[in-house]
Amino acid sequence: MERLSYKTDDERRAHCRSREIEPDDHCCLDMAWFISQPNEWPAQGPNSPILWVASWDEYRINIPRDGWASTPIRFCPWCGACLPESKADLWHQILHDRGYADPGNDEIPEEFNSDEWWRKWLESGGAH
Repeated sequence: MERLSYKTDDERRAHCRSREIEPDDHCCLDMAWFISQPNEWPAQGPNSPILWVASWDEYRINIPRDGWASTPIRFCPWCGACLPESKADLWHQILHDRGYADPGNDEIPEEFNSDEWWRKWLESGGAH
């Protein structure tokens, strides 16, 4: 299989962790590597090929356009694993239930700006 990186696996894990991405929390090291925004080639530019919206546990592929665009993906392009269902609707629902009329613009609890809220939610059995 062709290598996806010039870095060793240990170097890639260290880079991920330096970006606060724990490789073991994702389906494979390649996914963790590419969402950690590595820059291996000068022509690559600043955009990561894969985005992970941590607060929604949502994986997306960048689409080059005149502005910013992306589309959700359901399977890992490297290992083929089925990716988790986006928690975007749940994020909005929980915040709405807590009285936030416009969570995208309201000042929301800090835990909802990361994966912290849904990890706690899963640990509690998935109850609001």
